[in-house]
Formats: sequence, C-alpha cells, structure tokens
Amino acid sequence: MRLKLNTDANNFVRIFENLDKVSDVLGIPVDAYGINVKVKKGLFKGKEENYVLSYLIAKTANKYVVVFKLSGSLDPIARVEVEDVDRGCVVSLKCLDNKELCSYINDMLKKLSENVEKVMEKLKSRIKSEYRPGFNLSPRYIKVIDGLAEVTLSSLYLKYPLLDRRIVSRDEVINVENFLEKLYKLYGTRVSEVFIHISASTWMFIIAVNFASKEYTPSFIDNTTNNRLLGEEALEALKSVNDPYVTITILSTRN
Repeated sequence: MRLKLNTDANNFVRIFENLDKVSDVLGIPVDAYGINVKVKKGLFKGKEENYVLSYLIAKTANKYVVVFKLSGSLDPIARVEVEDVDRGCVVSLKCLDNKELCSYINDMLKKLSENVEKVMEKLKSRIKSEYRPGFNLSPRYIKVIDGLAEVTLSSLYLKYPLLDRRIVSRDEVINVENFLEKLYKLYGTRVSEVFIHISASTWMFIIAVNFASKEYTPSFIDNTTNNRLLGEEALEALKSVNDPYVTITILSTRN
C-alpha cells in the first residue's frame, strides 16, 4: 500500500510521536502500552481478540521507518517507510506478519491521510497547551536505583510491564536529557514513571524518570569492577563509553 499525504515526513513522525494527543481525531484507542486493537475472528466474526500494537521510529539517510509490533514482542508485524516528495510525503506499508493487524494499520494510515490537516491542527494546539520545561537531575530515586542495580534485567521483566526494547546507536542516548524529551513525547501522557535500562557488554546505565515532574535520577554501573556512580558522575561516565551500539529497555512502573 502506498499513500500520498499533504504534509512532510517530519510532520508524519511528529504525529506518531504524539499519537495519544490526536487519537480522538483518528478514532484510535491509545494507552500507556500502545494502540489497542480489536480484531473480529471466526466464520461469522463473532469472536473478538484484543491486541496492543507498539511502534518504533527510526531515521535512515533519506527516509523514516516505522516498525509495528505487538507490545512486549520483538517480532515485527509491519514496516512503514515515509519519504518526502513534492508537496508532501509518500507512505509505504509492507506487511510482515498477521494480515488482520496489517489491515488495521492500513486503515489507520488511510484515515490519517484523509484527516492530516485536522490532525496537525489538533496536535499543534495540544503541544502548545501542554508545554513543560526541560528535565531536571534529581536525587529523588537514589534508593530505587540502588535496588534496580542489584537485580537482573530478566527479573525486572517479571515485575514491570515492558514498553520497549531495542538496539540503538550510542549517539541516540548520549545526551540523556534530549533522549528523555523524545521519550516524553511518546510516553509522557500515558505513564507517570518509567525505568530505563541502557547497557553494553561491560556496563549499564539505569535511569528512573518521572514524566509528571520531569525529574530523573541516573546511575552508571561498571560491570567489571561493580563501581557505581550517581547523578552528574553517572552522566559523565556515559559520555565516556565508546560502544557504537547499546541496548535500551524501557519499563513502566505501573504493574
């Protein structure tokens, strides 16, 4: 499926980064975990199954890519490529798995293309009214951070709902406050607090974040020495790492 939208690729991405703010315009139920989808199945469509779709947004040299998956899963369901063209952008959908969910995504994109001006108007209004200042370093979660450093990531999965897990470039997270602002756009109106686990082979960086107050507490742990740093020292330690790629895991404190 290919669609032409009367807006550029950057605006398309802004819409998906703030989908909860315009979900009423598109008729899409969105919560902390993603897009809630109901699919009717069976011979007479009498059975209804519920799914939660999450999505990741990445930028390549000349286009954006949005990958849809079931919340908590790493397997992609659909891939959407967004490229700028004259007076707008072209959106291309490729189904990778589950035709029913791909059909839902297809219908959602069609509705977006038909209502893009209304959606952008609503988005600008909501962002302006909900503006908040930047994130502030805080000692608020020091005890919580110490506790998280003592347990394995797999045990955290059992206690806290998984919002996202992926491998990204180190450059994407090295400026922590810019990284948190991007996450705020995605999750700030859906959940009040998250734990973020960033790691490579010899270290891990844990952040407890309060989106409501825009406070965060970071901790850096060197796995080879078990040395732990907090606050500004943790931020400086993160800047000194040389790993080209890191794994990020985002967990909601709501269980």
